[in-house]
Amino acid sequence: MLNDFAEQYNGLSTQTKLVVLHPQARRVHRFWRQLFLMQPRTVYVDLGQLDLKTGLALIAHALEAQLGVSVDLTADTRLAAVAISNALGDDTVLYLESYDSQVAEVFHELIVEVVNQLVEGSRVVVGGRRLFLPLLEDLRGQVALIPIDPHRMWLDYANSDGRPILEVRAFGEGQVWVNGRLVREWEGGLPRSLFFYFVDKAMTTRDEIFQIFWSHLGIKEATNVFHVTKKKISDILDDLKLTVYGGGFYRIASDIDLYYDVVQFQEALQNAAVLDDDEAEVLYRMALNLYREEFLRPSDMEWGIQRREKMRSDYIDAIYALGRIYENRGDFPRALGMYMRGAGISPTREDLTRGVMMIYDKLGQAQRVVETYDRLKETLRRVYNLTPDPQTTDLLHQMLGKYKK
Repeated sequence: MLNDFAEQYNGLSTQTKLVVLHPQARRVHRFWRQLFLMQPRTVYVDLGQLDLKTGLALIAHALEAQLGVSVDLTADTRLAAVAISNALGDDTVLYLESYDSQVAEVFHELIVEVVNQLVEGSRVVVGGRRLFLPLLEDLRGQVALIPIDPHRMWLDYANSDGRPILEVRAFGEGQVWVNGRLVREWEGGLPRSLFFYFVDKAMTTRDEIFQIFWSHLGIKEATNVFHVTKKKISDILDDLKLTVYGGGFYRIASDIDLYYDVVQFQEALQNAAVLDDDEAEVLYRMALNLYREEFLRPSDMEWGIQRREKMRSDYIDAIYALGRIYENRGDFPRALGMYMRGAGISPTREDLTRGVMMIYDKLGQAQRVVETYDRLKETLRRVYNLTPDPQTTDLLHQMLGKYKK
């Protein structure tokens, strides 16, 4: 991730005077350390939950302590912005940490003024847990959002092509953004459930929809509820028409720029399966990062439960595949970590247990091999009243046979 940041930051035009660190990129707080390496004249300020007056005092203190420049920021916002930009001068970065919703609203006018006053080569960089859209809108042409990677669901809201951007994350409780705005109110569970069904299926028939959502209703009544719910979804999405109908199928409208974490997850796994280990590792790690939590937890609809189980299985497969890559390289600690991570999620999957046993065997830890096998044996007995597969038992005997010689 840090390499993505450095490459994209260094590729920015001198016309870019504001850089917003993408809140969806994990460990975004680590970027400021790299900023100091790339641009030594960097002034760091953590705004926390400060009001404007206290924040200006903190910025003044930082400018004096880190640049040796004394400024008076007690005047109005515009004069304070001029003073800050003059103090920064050429080739300097002002990095503002904790630029979140409440703080962003308080400091918005100041930041816009500072950016407009800056000379080329100097920049303001802001980082926070949430994206503050007015910054992107009011400074369009001077702002960049980084790092950007659609495959990781780090979307570029600063430079869109005019089409509506729909960002959908189904791993976890389910979150939706329309042009960067988080949908907070769904007006009940039905519009939300139907929305996620449409997005997840991509293409579906009316009969399939009715069977899943309204099998207890007659066709006429189900049709009425369906169209009312579709209209609600459109209203909730800022009048965005989610689907179109043709050839007997409902599809996601082609004029929507849709990014769906489940699709990115599945594509990463499919591509990784046919690549060499080095390239596959990158995609498997990307997939694991996308799978933040289980699919649409805690939805109890049957289609959601089935998808949750499928995604969970694919997730564990990715963990196992990554473990195999590390094992093939001889990186046994990381391989063991992957196998144990997978076995912790699915303790009855014997391929993961065999992976743990093989790593312990390679590390010469015979007692751990036996303990791992015994734990599997007890779990299978308790959960399914079964015994381990002969392949697993044979592996145990083969390993123990070496130590008896």
